Amino acid sequence: WTLQTVWTVDEGTTARVEVWAVDGDIVSPAQIEIIQIDSGEGENFLAWLLGSGLPVLIGLIIILTILGMVYSANRRHEMKKDLETIESWSNFDPRELDEEFDRDEDIQ
Repeated sequence: WTLQTVWTVDEGTTARVEVWAVDGDIVSPAQIEIIQIDSGEGENFLAWLLGSGLPVLIGLIIILTILGMVYSANRRHEMKKDLETIESWSNFDPRELDEEFDRDEDIQ
């Protein structure tokens, strides 16, 4: 047996499906079915957002916000550690030059 089908879809809201079987010279009677086509017009972005999309979107925003805050806090902490390390290398005290600066000013 061989299955043969024909699907006819128009611009309308239905599809016509014809199915029959062939065995050599014998052909079965065609079975015809009309199927309604769901156009999915209600499946736009707003419908998705108001349905299951809004909780997903809010959850994603919350997760990204928390990750951003953690990243920012880590950067500030690392920068503070780097500045402390750089300051520990220096033994320059600008107050030591105050007297020398004052003396140069008195001379002029």
